[in-house]
Amino acid sequence: MRLEASNFKSFEKLDVNLNPFNVIIGANASGKSNFVSIFKFLKDIAESGLDNAISMQGGAEYVRNMNLGTGKDLTIRVHTAPPRATGFPFTVFQNGGPHAPHALAQIEDYSYGFSIGFGKKEEFKITKEALEIRFTIEETDKGSAMTIPPERRLIVTATREGGRFVFSYTPDDLQIPISEILPDYIYRESQGRPFSKRLIIQTPYSFLLSILSESFRDIAIFDLDPRLSKRSTLITGKTQLEPDGSNLAIALKRIIENKRGRERIRSLAKELLPFVDFLVSAG
Repeated sequence: MRLEASNFKSFEKLDVNLNPFNVIIGANASGKSNFVSIFKFLKDIAESGLDNAISMQGGAEYVRNMNLGTGKDLTIRVHTAPPRATGFPFTVFQNGGPHAPHALAQIEDYSYGFSIGFGKKEEFKITKEALEIRFTIEETDKGSAMTIPPERRLIVTATREGGRFVFSYTPDDLQIPISEILPDYIYRESQGRPFSKRLIIQTPYSFLLSILSESFRDIAIFDLDPRLSKRSTLITGKTQLEPDGSNLAIALKRIIENKRGRERIRSLAKELLPFVDFLVSAG
């Protein structure tokens, strides 16, 4: 995963490649919390919308870099693969007619980003938004007269400039109908009905966008309070770990009740603390 950001809180410009496991180390006030805030901001947009996400950061004044003022847009871009293998059926059109009535598109990776411009008195608007999705495609209808080469890649791009979307395909002779990729309200906007404060990931009304939105909604951010995790916990609490870690005992109990979970947590603990011998028991 690659994350790019500019004019976000203390960051003038950020460009970092992330591995499945990353450790952030730095002095106080070096930007560690602001880095994590980027992911919270994306999650809040997907769950609550852009207006609420900015408000939850403290308002436009606090989400942008104060030193840069309103003269520069806030920009965030993410390059990544979907959280799981994702394929869906569709009809491929070529030269105006069906090319493969039954085909399967597999999302290989995607790039998504947006820019927000600021005005006076907490005013803001979306100035740019771009989604690029790379597919591998295969034909599933063996009776078709034409075939799709297995190495064929389809790149679909939706770009918003000044409120309207423009769609493009590469290669341009092989197309997926827009209605099979994007929800109707985005298609209407591409025909000249712009909206200014709603991002693509806010309203996942199509299968494809639900995958994109899900990748942001699934972001989990924890700020564990060791005092809370040491307190006695009711057995009726949630099994999903709370952001403050207050139900840590219940969450761990759920994990170690499963044999695979016990082995996994033991392996992780040994990797972090190799000088300690661990005994993980479900009893």
